[in-house]
Parts: sequence; structure tokens; C-alpha cells
Amino acid sequence: MTRTLICSFGAPRSGYREMTYTEGSATCTSRFVPVAIAQLVGDVERVLIVVTPTVLRRRAEPGLLDDMIAELAPRTTSELSVPEPDAPDSAAETVGVLLDALAALPRETELVLDLSLAFRSLPFLFFAAVACARELYDHRITRVLYGAAEAEGDAKPLVDVAPALELHDWFFALRALRNDADLAPLERIVRTTNVRARTPDGQLKATVLADDLRKLAGPMQEVLPVEEAIAARTASARAVTMDGIAATHVVATRLLPEVREVFALAAPPSAAGEGAFDRKDGTVLTRAWLEHQLGRIEFHSSHGRVGAALRALGEWLVSRVVLARGEGAEWLAGDVRKRAHAAIVAAGIRGLRPGPLAAEIANLRNPLSHAGLRPQNVYVPPCEHVRDLVNRCADLLPAQLDEALALRAHGDGTLLVSGFGLSPGVLYSALMAVRPSHVLLICSRESRQSLDAVLSR
Repeated sequence: MTRTLICSFGAPRSGYREMTYTEGSATCTSRFVPVAIAQLVGDVERVLIVVTPTVLRRRAEPGLLDDMIAELAPRTTSELSVPEPDAPDSAAETVGVLLDALAALPRETELVLDLSLAFRSLPFLFFAAVACARELYDHRITRVLYGAAEAEGDAKPLVDVAPALELHDWFFALRALRNDADLAPLERIVRTTNVRARTPDGQLKATVLADDLRKLAGPMQEVLPVEEAIAARTASARAVTMDGIAATHVVATRLLPEVREVFALAAPPSAAGEGAFDRKDGTVLTRAWLEHQLGRIEFHSSHGRVGAALRALGEWLVSRVVLARGEGAEWLAGDVRKRAHAAIVAAGIRGLRPGPLAAEIANLRNPLSHAGLRPQNVYVPPCEHVRDLVNRCADLLPAQLDEALALRAHGDGTLLVSGFGLSPGVLYSALMAVRPSHVLLICSRESRQSLDAVLSR
């Protein structure tokens, strides 16, 4: 596999001095650190050399640019001319030149970075440009080297600071976590850097934290309240025992409090359910659990998951009616939720709460749920609009509203509508088959006289 070396070059008054550099047991003697790196790292095919106008003017002097290019042969070399560091807008122009050069390389090129020579401002700009190129062009930075010319002894080591590039990954993962509540970048870097966490039985394992993050990331993205709660409750309990992480990664230890907070916020409080949160069918709906769900819906809508939050909010209203009916133990059963939903629709027809609120949520949710595939333009409500809906749902939480929200007087039961003639057995058969809670009969005066006999049976 061939590599591309990126380095800078200065113009010291008396040229660079010859030194011996080491990489493991191998050594290379040269006046120029880039030459030593190209030799010791191996398979360097191309060298990009960042130079200023001053370097170019003095290139032919002994121990300067032309001499280094000669020693780098037969490798391909390219000079990248950048402004002097003290020139106006020098930093931005330098990064631009580097990015243009990196864009011209084949995608997924392996890069080796040399920070040894020239102005001390350049290594930082190298770092910034290379970090961008990694994301833009999928280049891979395998080594970030510094020739430690000031080290004691005759042999000068090549110091590899490539692990510092991971700080960019951790920074972006933390920003995604804080700004977008997105756990996926953090899960990826925890997994790829083999961050280990201690399990309850005392073992250090590399996949524990990454697996917990992955299990929670999906439900958070899709706003699945029960799956999120189960994953967070499990992870939150385990996070308390993650002190073993301190011995494995310096950044992860500082990020751990943030991770613990995510787990704790997503996990329902201990009073939120009488059932176990280790399995879905073990959860029992309580008022505290319902209140926690509402807070999570508002949290997710504020982080841009508007469509998923609206779906969850519509289901939250169904759960509220289920709780009002005293069916919290079976709150996930399809028939229980179907009856509650039908009652909400019926209440909406009569203008009774929570029917109108449910209809408003559905009108916002449905176009988003169908990917906007309709002739009309689709309105995506801002998070402030969803927050208002959440607040209106929160007004329905008090226990004093249970009787009204049970909606039993408006749509529960079965109504049998039947004609009643001179054959009472037909009505009796219908009553036995349907067992209605209400009956509306259409009958004559004559047939009415035999009704009591049918009902008495």
C-alpha cells in the first residue's frame, strides 16, 4: 500500500543539520526529517511539501529545499505554496491550499503527517485541514509524526501523536450528543477505540458501553418510549459500575458523566412503573410513567425529531385514556388501545376532550407519517408548536380528570338496533349473539306487548 507524506519546510539561516532518526530498531541519517520519515515508515510514493515565498526564494541554498527534494527521489514531490504566517488571512489561505491538494488525491488515500519543520503555526493548520479531508475525501491518517531533534542522545525518535486525532472524533461525538441527542457517533468511536467498561461481575469488556449506546440510540431516534426506557434503565444501572473505564481511555473517562446523564434522563424514575423494565410486557402504566413519557416526547421534539414526536404524542393520548379507565396493566394490548382510540374519536365528534386535541395532533402527524406524498404542501411544525401540544397534553395528567377522560359515557359498549315483529325468537337470538349494552327496538304496539316475555328470558 502506498502512502502520501505531507510535510512543511523552513529556511533556517545555515540550513538543516544532519541527524539520525529512529523508528523502532530502524534508523535513518539525514539533514531532513521528511526524508527520514519517508525511509523509516516505508511505501511513501508521494510527498506534498508546504512552503512559503521565503522558502521558495532560498530553495537553492545548501541544506534547503532543493537538497531535500533530491534526497526524496525517486518519490513524486509537489510544492504547496502558502502565504507567510504573518500575512493577512494566512491561516484560511493555507488551509484552502492544503484542502485543494488533498482533494486531488485518490479517495481513501493513506496519509502520513510530519509536523517537524517550518513555522510552529503550521502543525495546527495541518491538523485542521487533514481532519476536514478525512471527512470530505475519506482519507485515512495513519501516522502523525514529529522528529524530536531536541531529544538527548545521538538517535532522535520519531514521536507519533496520531492518537490526538481521536480528540476530533470525541469532540464531534460529544457535540452530536449535546446538540442533537444523537448517540450514534459516540457509539461508533467507543466501539472502534475499544473503550472497556466494567460489568457487574467485575470483568472489563470492550463492548459493554458500546452495546448499551447502540441499544439506546435506535429507540431515541425513533422516539419509542418503552424500548427507550428499557434500554436506558438497563444501561443506567450498569453505568454506575463503569469505573474500570478510567484505565482504558483518557477522554472516555471525562465523557462518562455525560453518558451517565443521558442514561439517567432517558430511564423512567423508580416510581414510574410497578412492573419490571427488563422486558416490554412487564411494564405497567402509571401516572409517573406517563408523565416521564411526555417529558421525553418534548425532549425529542426539541432535538428535531418532530414527526416521531408527533406519532408518540398521539399514542400518549391513547395511553392517557387507558390509564383513566384503569387498564394500566394491559396498556399495550391492541384491543385495549383500539377501544381507547375509538372513544377519543367519538369524543372529538362531540367536541369533548381530548378529541379535538387528538385530531389536531393527527392532522400534523399524518402527512409526515406518509412522507408528504400528497398534492398539498406539508407543514413541518417547529419544536415550539410541538411544545405547545405537549403542554396541552400535560394539562390532562391530573387524576381529577380520570372520570372525564375515561369517556365511558361516550362510545363504550355495543348498541343493537333491531326491528321487533311477531317472532320474538329472532330478537332473543340477536341478544344472545351480540349481548349489547344498549338496545334500540323498532316495533308496533302489537309486538310491544310481547317484549317483556323476551327480555325476561
